[in-house]
Amino acid sequence: MTLLRFLLVLPSFLLALLVLIPAPSMLFWQMRLCAIEFGHWFAIVPLLALFAGRRRSGLDTALVAVAILSFILLISSSVRAASFGGSAKSKMRTVFPAQTAVKSSPFSFGRAWSFGGPPKAEALNMPYDEKHTPALTLDFYSAEGRTNAPCVVVVHGGGWDLGTRHEMSELNNLLSNRGYAVAAIDYRLAPAVTWPEQGEDVLDAIGYLTERASELKINPKKFVLLGRSAGAQIAGAVAAPGKVPGVVGCIMISAPADMNFAALYAKTNDILNSKKLIEQYMGGTPAEKKEVYDSASAPMLVNEKSPPFLLIHGGKDDLVWVKQSERFSAKLAEAGVRHVFLKPPWATHAIDYGWNAPGGQLTQWAVEAFLASVTADATP
Repeated sequence: MTLLRFLLVLPSFLLALLVLIPAPSMLFWQMRLCAIEFGHWFAIVPLLALFAGRRRSGLDTALVAVAILSFILLISSSVRAASFGGSAKSKMRTVFPAQTAVKSSPFSFGRAWSFGGPPKAEALNMPYDEKHTPALTLDFYSAEGRTNAPCVVVVHGGGWDLGTRHEMSELNNLLSNRGYAVAAIDYRLAPAVTWPEQGEDVLDAIGYLTERASELKINPKKFVLLGRSAGAQIAGAVAAPGKVPGVVGCIMISAPADMNFAALYAKTNDILNSKKLIEQYMGGTPAEKKEVYDSASAPMLVNEKSPPFLLIHGGKDDLVWVKQSERFSAKLAEAGVRHVFLKPPWATHAIDYGWNAPGGQLTQWAVEAFLASVTADATP
């Protein structure tokens, strides 16, 4: 039984350590994401070790102690999510009192142990900009049971040189079922195309949707931009100046909001080779392309006309420093822009990845609460 206990405890303990240790590589970051967001499932293994026969030696006792530590670390994200949910709910209700009740809670232990996602919604693929080759397309999800619906424009992540509009399909399905239209867009990728062309692609998509608002049964005065990671930077830079008609809010998840700041701490030997990603996207260094970097940095564009913002950024993000959202939140506060910054202390990058995981549940709840408030506040 000692051998069985050892075989159960050792891999669990090594995985549990990733909850505490920053990831040195992409592979370790993926394992760390699993430990943090799906740790409640892996916690079953050290729990089994506690009941794997009688303790016959000092080694058995030590293994049991390690099993208990592993269990605590692996379940910690769920426990912290339950605690954080209360403060998140209070903060959101203070700043964005929902006109349409959002009945779910930010986190449910029961849901964390469940499988499956939201009902699948039909998505229509539409070319929104045919002047490029290949044409840029979007997937349009109709608002279930609603006309004149608000429309969420979703901008995918991927380091500006990867990714597709299919990236956040589960969230798109959820929002469609909740009565929001969704347009998940593709945009031109670096290094073939540099900023500000990606921002122009977002504007073209909004223009396309506005022209067809009646046909698509959407309200052209109620657009909300939503981006993850690299897509959040694009969404934020488009929304922050407050010059796009009909944009009533912006949601940024794990955003490298300030490209000047990102370039300042980027390294060639970090997980993403961030220096290369940034310079191929910006078309050069900050010294060479100062105006380009400034125009891509939402904190430099914020003013009294900026729409409301929701910022979600994990406190343990290994790929995009959480300081990015902390600094942006301070800029929004300084400008008097209504916003909420949620920083789940347990979460790393891709906080929204696990649909029923702690970070996924919190993200879905906060997005719904924000949308309910800002679209109700907007012009009918």
